[in-house]
Amino acid sequence: MATALTSPAAGAEAALRLPDRLAAASAGAGLRPGCHLVRLTLDREGTATPPVEYDGTLRVERDAVGTVASGDLYLRRPSGLGGSLSHEPDPAAGIPVFARNDYRYYVRVTDIAPGEGVGDVSLDVELERYGGAAGKWSREGGFTADLTRAQAPPGYPSAGDFLRGDVLDASRRRAGGVTIGWIADRLRRAVIEVECVDGCEAPLANAAGMDWRSIFAAIGWDVAVTHTLVELADPGEDGWSDAELHAALSRGDQVDLDAEWRFRLLCVRRLRPDERGRMFDAAGTDSNKVPREGAAIAAHWMIPDEEQWGLVRHLRFGTATDPYFRTAVHEIGHAMGLEHNTAENGFMRPTDAISRGVIPPQRFPENVVWAYQDEDARRLRHLPDPWVRPGGVPFRLAYLGAPSLPRDAMVAPPSCSSGSRRSTSPCRSAPRYG
Repeated sequence: MATALTSPAAGAEAALRLPDRLAAASAGAGLRPGCHLVRLTLDREGTATPPVEYDGTLRVERDAVGTVASGDLYLRRPSGLGGSLSHEPDPAAGIPVFARNDYRYYVRVTDIAPGEGVGDVSLDVELERYGGAAGKWSREGGFTADLTRAQAPPGYPSAGDFLRGDVLDASRRRAGGVTIGWIADRLRRAVIEVECVDGCEAPLANAAGMDWRSIFAAIGWDVAVTHTLVELADPGEDGWSDAELHAALSRGDQVDLDAEWRFRLLCVRRLRPDERGRMFDAAGTDSNKVPREGAAIAAHWMIPDEEQWGLVRHLRFGTATDPYFRTAVHEIGHAMGLEHNTAENGFMRPTDAISRGVIPPQRFPENVVWAYQDEDARRLRHLPDPWVRPGGVPFRLAYLGAPSLPRDAMVAPPSCSSGSRRSTSPCRSAPRYG
């Protein structure tokens, strides 16, 4: 008899957190690192009601310390009364993008263990159902997927990295079925569109050649970058207001954020008020009601003629390659849902705070750490899709309604850190400009 997807705690609002790092012994348990395409079927009470089907991704991060795995599931909608299904993602196309309104579950992996056969896997997960506009989560319970290795169907890039099996509830009764197939080395993918008005430099890399692709590759993202020159009327010496930036973002053909994760960076002469950069699209209260779609940077902002600014004091911002580029990365970090993090000199610390904290004989920007802080990197890898993707939940809701970090992510093991970096909690009260 089919069992419903319920548990004694089902429907109860839960305090969530991101997945724990599983012990190194779990690392060889048959799940290849990278992104896997998941197809889940959940049975419902009674035989007359068809099962509910979901598509999604499972992200598997692995290092010498252990494994962290999480995922997201989206409702697969029937296309007709007969129950035929459409819009199944093509595994040959790489990491899929799903419609935002179809989001249903966050998947938190709690254990990965070898199965009974060679290459088989037993996967323990918790499913957290998302409450949509309310931003609330309810725990649907813990489940086990007993997975057998099988030949991948056509289209999957690796024939041997495919698993299928039953999903069992806490009483070991069948609750559904699932397939999991590896599709990419990276965990997530996105496009960053850099749009510059006349007379503004494009922040594409630092002076050492580190660019957007290499920065995001370090945290498991596959990022493509486009750069265009745009003809926009300059508002004058007062700089661009949020409303004017929104209008520029809304011109021409609009990006379908249900088909592509595209973050847009506008490079303008000045911002109003006098700022280096700003993620102006925070809450989705503008004309198109889409949050976290865009950020802006001011190429003609003048760096103060003060000692704290070191090697770049009194330069026009667009000519100061390193601080200009790292501020652009900072603002896109806000668009991805990250708040300020004052723990170290990584990307989410405000630029002026880094300049004030320089310790001689270094001079700013020699003290910049060209990486996301450990806990911010964990967030970008494993926060639920709506908290990271453009057009998802409004800014600042990320730390109010999404899963919090497990304790081991707050101070990562040395082998997971870059240099001597250490992590603490982010500064939540800081403004969203960098």
